[in-house]
Amino acid sequence: MIDEIPKMLFYFSGILVWTYFSKVFLKTSQTFKENSNIMGKVYFPRLSIPFSIAGSNAVTSIIQFGVFIVFFLFHYKSEVTSVININWLLMPIILIPLAFLSLGLGLLMSSITIKY
Repeated sequence: MIDEIPKMLFYFSGILVWTYFSKVFLKTSQTFKENSNIMGKVYFPRLSIPFSIAGSNAVTSIIQFGVFIVFFLFHYKSEVTSVININWLLMPIILIPLAFLSLGLGLLMSSITIKY
């Protein structure tokens, strides 16, 4: 079944999800170390920085998903294969639990980095 899916759509969908996870995880894991001078001077909710990182990367992922939709519609209209279905358009729903997973792992890694 995977052999019938256009390879570009298959790989592009995986890259979309992986880049979102890796960017949020890497930036969140370094957030307390990089912003330690701000956190010592001013009181504000400390989790606002990691949530802003996840939100800004979600915006870039939505733009990338728009490009994915263009390629998806091209393959869907040209009927290259019969395997392409509309369920692929539900892929942004994956970003919600993925955001919490990457935030959690990034915050865990950040606390370990600060401690050691």
